[in-house]
Amino acid sequence: MDCLIIGGTGTISEGIAVEAIRRGHNVLVLNRGNNCSRIPKGANAIHGDINDVPIMEKILQDKIFDVIVDPITYNLEQMKIRTGLFQGHCRRYVFISSTAVFGNREETMDECSPKKPIWNYGVQKLQCEKYLEDGQFTFDYIIIRPSITYGDIRIPIPVACRNNPWTIIDRIKNDQPLVCFEFKSDHETKHNLMNIRDFSVYAVGLFDKKEAGNSDYIICSDHVYTWADAYESLYCILGKEKHIYEVDRDVFKFMNPTLYDDIVYDKDAKGVLFSNQKVKRDTGIALKEISLEDGIKSLVLYLNDNYQARPLEKDFNELTDAILLCSIKKRDQYLGEYLNGLSRDYKKMLRNIWKKRKLKSLLKSFLFTDLKK
Repeated sequence: MDCLIIGGTGTISEGIAVEAIRRGHNVLVLNRGNNCSRIPKGANAIHGDINDVPIMEKILQDKIFDVIVDPITYNLEQMKIRTGLFQGHCRRYVFISSTAVFGNREETMDECSPKKPIWNYGVQKLQCEKYLEDGQFTFDYIIIRPSITYGDIRIPIPVACRNNPWTIIDRIKNDQPLVCFEFKSDHETKHNLMNIRDFSVYAVGLFDKKEAGNSDYIICSDHVYTWADAYESLYCILGKEKHIYEVDRDVFKFMNPTLYDDIVYDKDAKGVLFSNQKVKRDTGIALKEISLEDGIKSLVLYLNDNYQARPLEKDFNELTDAILLCSIKKRDQYLGEYLNGLSRDYKKMLRNIWKKRKLKSLLKSFLFTDLKK
């Protein structure tokens, strides 16, 4: 099959490209050329911005793909433009949606469960899904909803960084503490954490299945894990003692609102689990999944070989240290020694970051309340 994969270097797009190549498909990845080292071996690559319609029309001219995989459409406006572009240029369109379309409820959900998103990300993904379901296109579509995936450049912990995930490993290796939202291990919520290689086996397995046309699928792990499980595996693999400080979720609300939304509506969602029985049935695949420990071992090795030499994520380190310095009142000996070791100028800068973001949040809250009156 001839496959066009938009992106090709992110966690999901790279994983699908690797699996498609492994299965013998011809893979072309389209990206902006910002991270060429992540383009899978065996894939052809073309540089272009999917948001540049004239360039896309030129790239797609006289081409018909068996499958186009789109993991980077996030709202209805983008969906309308891209389905318009792909008309007449593919036989099957694979849209990567999200389990966020279901909302957060204490039950195990499948494809028939009511969709009641409470997070803007899920609301917009659902609008895209409905547009596909209601439209008339020259291609058929598959809607794929990943649960929480990880691998290579995505560490399965709830407060992480995306630009250079080695920053997390570097902090742990250098005995620098991490922060997380508050959770109690005796009744912590569980999640279907899935390694991207396993996810991709099911996703690519749908490409040539006739019954998958104009249908939707949840792809998630058989196994469930807590965030404590993930942290335990990560620290154990690195041979380090855990130093994670829990803070109220509202701290993230003014320090990093995007991260706060991700925490509240996804990473700390209460009791939200999913069923993968439909994708198993339609692909005929019964997979022996990669364990969480083995998956984390693999990503640590990958980051060590490919990201260790890159500049650390300065903003993430400053955000972490500002929270540690300004929000934690009861400091143990370890944290006290760590903070005492920071330079006076650095601590002054961290306090300024804290004050500015808190003030900005208060002003935003005040203005929003005033507008509602």
